[in-house]
Amino acid sequence: MISPRDDSDEVLAAEQRLLGFLVDPSAPPDMVRSRLGPLRTYRFQGLEHQLAFDCFERFRIRPAGDLLASLPDCLVRAGFPEFDLERILGSRPMCPEGALRLCTMLVLNQTQ
Repeated sequence: MISPRDDSDEVLAAEQRLLGFLVDPSAPPDMVRSRLGPLRTYRFQGLEHQLAFDCFERFRIRPAGDLLASLPDCLVRAGFPEFDLERILGSRPMCPEGALRLCTMLVLNQTQ
């Protein structure tokens, strides 16, 4: 099980995969919206990950494809024009069930 006390590279990789799922156009929209709720209480270990998630929150009513397209502008307005989205979001696809498990592990274990 992943927790904030685990190796930070493992946690950062988990955050990256989850953020990638949230902007995947093939991800079920209801699942994406439902994952945003529990993540509001989660403090991302990667500053870039937290900034990206905060932008997702601003645009949470949009479809995932629109979310990804809106992210660069949101980051520029937040004062972060030099974001490497490919590195932050990753490129490994994730199934909805895997995203749910990963979200649950990150959120629950942060409180331990």
